[in-house]
Amino acid sequence: MTANVRLRVLPRIPPIDGRQAEFQATDTHIQWRIEGDDEWQDLLPISDLVGEQGPSIELQYDGTNIQWRVAGEGGLWSDLVDVDTLLAPAVEDATAGAAQSASEAQGFRNEAEGFKDAAEAAAGSVVSPGDYGASEGSSGATNDAAFAAFEAVLSGSIVDLRSKTYPITTIPTGNTYQNGYWLIENYDETATVRIPAKNTINRTLAQITNDDALDGQPQDSWHSYNDGVGKWPVVFALWRQRSNNLHGGGEEYQSMLCRSKDGGMTWGEVEWIIPSEYNRQPFAAGQVNGQQFVIVRDTGQPHKLFGRRLYQRRELTGQNLSRGTDILYIEEMPDHGVKAGDKVRVLDWSGAALNGVTPDGEYTVAVSEDTRFGITVTGMVENAGFVERDFNLEFVEGPFTEILFGGQHLSDAVAAASGGSLPNLTTLYMHLEPDPDNPGGGFYTVTHGGGGNQPGSWMVRVANPLQSGASISAVRQISTYGVEASIRKDADGYLYTMIRSQENGEAVQFGWSDDEGQTWTLTTGPAYPWALLSGTAMVIVGDKLFATLSGARNATALLTEEGIVPMYLLEATLADLRSEGFDAFTITKVQDMYFSDGRLGEGSVTGVQSMVAVQDRLIIGYCSEFAPTKDNLGGLSDIFALTIELDGDSIQAAQNREIIPRTFVREPVSYRTIRLYASVNADGTIASRNIDAGLQLDVSKSSTGQYDFTFVDAAGGGPYNIATTLYYPQATCGTAGRIANWNSKGSGGFSIETTANGGALTDTRFTVAVDILR
Repeated sequence: MTANVRLRVLPRIPPIDGRQAEFQATDTHIQWRIEGDDEWQDLLPISDLVGEQGPSIELQYDGTNIQWRVAGEGGLWSDLVDVDTLLAPAVEDATAGAAQSASEAQGFRNEAEGFKDAAEAAAGSVVSPGDYGASEGSSGATNDAAFAAFEAVLSGSIVDLRSKTYPITTIPTGNTYQNGYWLIENYDETATVRIPAKNTINRTLAQITNDDALDGQPQDSWHSYNDGVGKWPVVFALWRQRSNNLHGGGEEYQSMLCRSKDGGMTWGEVEWIIPSEYNRQPFAAGQVNGQQFVIVRDTGQPHKLFGRRLYQRRELTGQNLSRGTDILYIEEMPDHGVKAGDKVRVLDWSGAALNGVTPDGEYTVAVSEDTRFGITVTGMVENAGFVERDFNLEFVEGPFTEILFGGQHLSDAVAAASGGSLPNLTTLYMHLEPDPDNPGGGFYTVTHGGGGNQPGSWMVRVANPLQSGASISAVRQISTYGVEASIRKDADGYLYTMIRSQENGEAVQFGWSDDEGQTWTLTTGPAYPWALLSGTAMVIVGDKLFATLSGARNATALLTEEGIVPMYLLEATLADLRSEGFDAFTITKVQDMYFSDGRLGEGSVTGVQSMVAVQDRLIIGYCSEFAPTKDNLGGLSDIFALTIELDGDSIQAAQNREIIPRTFVREPVSYRTIRLYASVNADGTIASRNIDAGLQLDVSKSSTGQYDFTFVDAAGGGPYNIATTLYYPQATCGTAGRIANWNSKGSGGFSIETTANGGALTDTRFTVAVDILR
């Protein structure tokens, strides 16, 4: 097919101060600018290149030539003109082999002179918003008028804001603005918020979950650990998963975890943690020297602290060792991060055997001390003297085990240490911050009094959780109102906290302490209801503190009609925060989150962010709802990771790179699995069960320790058949010494048998979970 294209002689555009001309093609014009200038100028209308009867064409600039092809056909690009010809000292009389008469050529030359005059006039014209009175120091009203005047002259263009922040009351839309910010007073309630223009922040968005369950509340539990294996530290994302999609009512939760090994760009398989227990909800998590801690709660039960050593490999040369009876001590290793019961591997032993034993393979940690730990090695004979050996040591990632405090669960020990100020069923423990001044894996956490006799947020200092003398060394009140605080400690020993607002009239609080939490200086953020019910999360990067909050989540009246809950990133230097308090923060809107069904009460899970800093980026974890898939199941939510690049300790400019996040789909997507749960009493009656995809489990007790399950339609109660290759049941007992296993499967259901330690069949309460592939 031949396009009816006529070619034109274009004007010469000479270099200016050694800077050459650059060219690009838009949908309507070929444009030019001198290298380093901000604005593109129209050089030639594309319509002038197409004859009246010819088809539409597309243009592009490939760095050497302006090229064309027939629009809509997807064919190969053909060179239209070599850009070097535009920079040549003279204009040739003939173009692209087209036969033109001398008079036509002269006519084109005359038009070229007109283009040149227009180009020179454009080059001398005003193209900066600043030339119309816009400035970072002007008021919003002044800048509104300045940008209106600017857009009266220039519109439909890409405008570089040159990393400036313009106060404004209404964001201008006549051009595509990039690489800068709009600063709007009272953007959200009374909060002054910075809104990034296009291509201002380098960020990516990853979706971690995509299933038929309600995944929510990642609040302030994400953390990282450098295992020394890859380029990036491993990032651990934790959240709570509810089986039946409902916002409120019931407590059918599981603790979920997922890992990223490339700085939050991609995520691995979702894992159940502490799967042997029912209704386990993670509320705080972190790691200290490789020991991963998780604080969880059963419904109506005390909070419990669990720990496990994460994988790490260390190559040891000249490592000091000593011996006890059947124990080999690895000396002078204060950052070992192990507790009794953890596992390690000794590999590649070099040197003489000890007491006739050459350690090789996996061993159990028998004792953990401040600067050393001992592993059980049969045949070792006590000898206090040191010996040196070369070997490789691997810390083995095993299951989580509970850490007790003198035989007490965590919240029981906290209640006792508080002298009765806090109840043993304290509502929530949030955040887990390493305490470098506290040996034995010590850390800080925070809780609040909830319905107890003391409201507000409290700091808890946990001492020696890796050793036999684990204890609560301090319980100190931070505030008299607010809940779910986060806590951080800087290199100079200052503690920082941010506290969620919960009740009418309350504002978000930020504070700091210079005496290990004995006294706190507290300041408040924008007035109620800004950020009401928003979870808080903070990280320290260099001399800056970053925090993340969301817009209010308590009622649809406080949100946009589109169901948007804004996510904010706050930043300030530590010194400014200690001087000015909350007012030191710059508040930037970085993401839109969504609710779908308007049920934003205490059951809402939208937002409740977590945040972790790894190398040159911030990773913010949050949950966001989707449209409901079924009339009676409410809105779904899934877990997302927003990554924001840093330049040192500042948000990195996008450098005009196009940001291509994963598409946020608000409609239902394809689900991988259906998950059915049932809690069964010893007599075979159902204590609780969920409904998923219109299905539920039914059960009958056929004999001692024998329970037969069937899939049924939740609406009609009739049987439902599922291929045995498409589902897998798992069962756990709630009583020590009892075991539950499935022993047969059919298309209509399966059987579970319960035994005493794998021996005789016995009746007992248990929980069953079934994953069904769609």
